[in-house]
Amino acid sequence: MKIFVYGSLMQGFPNHHLLKEGGAVLLGEYESEEKLFMVGLKSRAYPYVIDEAVHPSCQATTIKGEVYEVSYDLIQRLDAFEGHPYHYTRQTLIVHAGNRFQPVIAYTYIVINEFLKAEIEAAFEERQQSWHSAPGRSPGEERFIIVPDGNWKNLIAASAAEDK
Repeated sequence: MKIFVYGSLMQGFPNHHLLKEGGAVLLGEYESEEKLFMVGLKSRAYPYVIDEAVHPSCQATTIKGEVYEVSYDLIQRLDAFEGHPYHYTRQTLIVHAGNRFQPVIAYTYIVINEFLKAEIEAAFEERQQSWHSAPGRSPGEERFIIVPDGNWKNLIAASAAEDK
């Protein structure tokens, strides 16, 4: 079985140990064929991949990540970790490694939960007020960040460079 990961499960990120301890074998860096939407927590803890726009500034893009060969047991553990099917939903996705002639079908976790999507969408609404929003800024700007190129690794690297 193959799993496509694009956030905290990738190499160098906090939850990668779950793959490593589960015996996952890295097949390489891949990109989704389908264009989806990526929104991350402003804290940079992890991203969400969503099947529809949650804000007018969200643009569909291919999602960049890593593909691993995994066991059925590890998939079951990842389902529990990702909150499947209530938080994220495990779905199949066609991905490729720069060579579109050899696509791979892999599982990945996508947000299709309408309540979670509504929460993200509401957070981006300019007129919504919230205790965690600074004056003059929308709650969405405080809680979420749009990842326009679908590459969580690049966003984290750019953030680290800005912090220096």
